[in-house]
Amino acid sequence: MTGDTRVLLDLGLDIPTGRDLFRSPAALPPGRELSARLRVRAAPAIPGLYDLDGLDPADPLGEPAEPTAVFISHPHIDHVGLAGFLRADIPAYAAPEAIALLRALDHGGETLPGPRDFSAAATSWRRADPGHPVQVGPVAVERLDVDHDVPGASGYRAGAWSCGRRPPFLTWAVSGRAGSR
Repeated sequence: MTGDTRVLLDLGLDIPTGRDLFRSPAALPPGRELSARLRVRAAPAIPGLYDLDGLDPADPLGEPAEPTAVFISHPHIDHVGLAGFLRADIPAYAAPEAIALLRALDHGGETLPGPRDFSAAATSWRRADPGHPVQVGPVAVERLDVDHDVPGASGYRAGAWSCGRRPPFLTWAVSGRAGSR
């Protein structure tokens, strides 16, 4: 986060395990999947991130917040599984190969949960191409190809503009996960 701008990396679901609260035969209430996950801290409570249709009425998380963009590292459920709950005005970026895979899954009936329609032009995935930083407010975000077991795996580096000059990029180092104990 820089000033009034937020840049987020990934928005995923936990990979189900035998101890998962939402494992079969338990089912999340239709249309309330996100609010149920938020109640048990199985989704990050980030103000202004989620579509109002996925939240309980009058949930303070539905209040608009500073400009935000989400960058997806790769199309595994633990990195992209909550992207369908993003507000329509928040852009979601990914590698072209990741977007192609997510669209193929969507056409095959494996749609991400949530109200967002990634097939609509206004809310579709946005390409993040190597060597072409995306400007999000004062933050420039550049995608880097990385090796992983899925097409379109990406790393990102970000830097803030200052006095009209772009400083060296800051590289994100991720250690641990939100909500991990």
